[in-house]
Amino acid sequence: MLIFSHQVFAAGATKLSGNIEKCEVEDIDWAYNVTVRSRFMLTKAAAPHLEKTKGVILHVSAAAGLIPYSFNVAFSTTSIGLNQFVQITSLSLAEKGIRVNSIW
Repeated sequence: MLIFSHQVFAAGATKLSGNIEKCEVEDIDWAYNVTVRSRFMLTKAAAPHLEKTKGVILHVSAAAGLIPYSFNVAFSTTSIGLNQFVQITSLSLAEKGIRVNSIW
């Protein structure tokens, strides 16, 4: 049986989607899947194991989640979503003894 106590999620990528006039819905979908959806899936899978060890989930975020990048709408928007996801899971998993944080 594999038991682990720490999980670092650093999955992320960007492609220059441009400003709102140039960004396409496919750019938003791609950025969401890479930046937010993947973290959701990994967190959901790791949580039951980390509960046993009162472990830690650490997400690597980006400055784009705090500073709006008008030249890259998709990345900035999904980075903000990731930061909210970290805060939400931090609150909900705390009762199970799991700490959730992010760095950038």
